[in-house]
Amino acid sequence: MSVLRDLVITVGDILRVSGDLMRCRLEAEKKVIRRGTSRLMTRLVLGLTSLLLAAVGTGFFLYGAFVLLARATDSPGVAGLIIGFAMLLTAIAVILVGRIVLSRS
Repeated sequence: MSVLRDLVITVGDILRVSGDLMRCRLEAEKKVIRRGTSRLMTRLVLGLTSLLLAAVGTGFFLYGAFVLLARATDSPGVAGLIIGFAMLLTAIAVILVGRIVLSRS
């Protein structure tokens, strides 16, 4: 009887230790996931903020270029076409750079 009792206690201890190890492992995985999520969110916020600032700066730059071209050509239509074409080329360049950056990561 004593051997059976000791065996049951030993099995219980093993199961308890196994459960504790699994709990520790899950807590460690949670920490890793939380850390990764916080890093991702930080990068996302910083990236979107810089993108917004770049977009506003580009808008002011394009407006200034449009005003200068409209004055130089005395035709807002021609200036609009030139700026539109420049924006199209810039958009294509941004798409190509984005594909290159994403393919490397």
